[in-house]
Amino acid sequence: MMTLTTPQYSSAIARPSSPAVRLTPDRPAVLPQIYLHPGQMHATAEACALTTVLGSCVAVCLFDARRRIGGMNHFLLPDHMDDGAAAGRYGPSATQQLLDRMFALGARAETMTARIVGGANVLSAFRVHPPLGTRNAQVASEVLVAAGVLVTAQDVGGEHGRKLVFSPREGITWIKLLGR
Repeated sequence: MMTLTTPQYSSAIARPSSPAVRLTPDRPAVLPQIYLHPGQMHATAEACALTTVLGSCVAVCLFDARRRIGGMNHFLLPDHMDDGAAAGRYGPSATQQLLDRMFALGARAETMTARIVGGANVLSAFRVHPPLGTRNAQVASEVLVAAGVLVTAQDVGGEHGRKLVFSPREGITWIKLLGR
């Protein structure tokens, strides 16, 4: 069960909120849930559920299977802005911050995989060429490739937002299209 909280834009790192029930065919478990607002990221070796809702925004999910470390970010814009506290809102710096946090936890580029999610074209005002969501997904991919991280999956584009749940300890993503 997801609990939405008031955005806390003063912190780029998300904090745990209510537990999430994780139901799988083999076992139910209660996991701490961490909801990521735009501009936030979280990386951990702990069992939890990282959750967000995406429109044209993009989330990068990183997983190091050997060390069982994972993390996720949620960014809004593809262009780099050198704006300290708001750096997590921009694709290049948000993705680099997530990589740096994963490296600090012991992950290695050669054993990490990435999934890119989001980048929908949900508002007609953002349907320029190339669309904002498409540019967000492209910049995430470029940063990851430059860092030597293999992108194993992408669920990007379209005209519908997505709800994303990522298990950083297991490297599993659940994606639900919204508004269909």
